[in-house]
Amino acid sequence: MDINVHDLVKINGAQALETSEPLPAWAIFSLKKAPYVVVRRAEIVNKKIPVGIRGENRAERMAAWVDEENAEKVIPPEEIIHQKMWKELEGNRRVLPQIEAMLALDKLLRRERLAWGPGGSTGFELVSKMNTINMHSDVDIIIRVDEQNIKKMETLREKIQNLSARVDVLLEAEIGAIALEDYLGKHSKMLVRTKNGPRLFDREKVF
Repeated sequence: MDINVHDLVKINGAQALETSEPLPAWAIFSLKKAPYVVVRRAEIVNKKIPVGIRGENRAERMAAWVDEENAEKVIPPEEIIHQKMWKELEGNRRVLPQIEAMLALDKLLRRERLAWGPGGSTGFELVSKMNTINMHSDVDIIIRVDEQNIKKMETLREKIQNLSARVDVLLEAEIGAIALEDYLGKHSKMLVRTKNGPRLFDREKVF
């Protein structure tokens, strides 16, 4: 089973999860409404996938694990775009600024031939149909990058500045993830999110 950070995993309810402490009421309620968890940036050990449970606000987050055999379906961010899951939203949700920004991004990044997809509250709502986007939400997106396409990122910030919602870009590379702003900075070292935690790397060693 191919599983990566940011993927959404459909499970058969709270009983499919392993946690270090009992599930709070908000987590049980959330999983009843939408039985999806998001893959965390950590190693898969003994076929146990590290996942996170989302609630209705930022304070409602909890780490858990799910055995691979209990993963009923895995939806990577790119699949959200490929399947055009925004078409499944109710009418009043389709006109949210975040959804409009994502549609503009789809046109832009499709032209650039980049593999990408939404994460965060936007990705979660598109898959689960649970109302997790609010008017203050950023649009978190993940772009797959390598030494062949990384140069395209140098003009991306300017192109996304005037969209209908703020866009937060995470560049996913083989070494780990780098925020677009860090990549475009002038520092000799970049902060890279790895499966073993954040690490500083010399810029020339990242790509």
